[in-house]
Amino acid sequence: MAGTFKFELVSPERVLLSIDADQVVVPGSDGEFAVLAGHAPVIATLRPGVLDVTAGGSKRRLFVKSGFAEVDPSRLTGVRRLARAPVEAACDAKKNNALQSSNRG
Repeated sequence: MAGTFKFELVSPERVLLSIDADQVVVPGSDGEFAVLAGHAPVIATLRPGVLDVTAGGSKRRLFVKSGFAEVDPSRLTGVRRLARAPVEAACDAKKNNALQSSNRG
């Protein structure tokens, strides 16, 4: 097993999530990349997409609109500038907006 690393998702105001993760797939502006313990240092901008976080056998999917990711061998810090929500919540909101728009027109 490769081990774990500290994953933190932060906003300018506060820490939103801080866990020991096994793997995080990041939606970088130059393409998705997976982060594992011992990853080479990198800083990347984020594009709108899903952070897939695997920790202790469970998986979380979080939607981010923008920000950047800072990676070093023992840590991944994702700084988001706008919305962060579970993917399911983002999908529900999109469905609700589509329904409201179709009811108006």
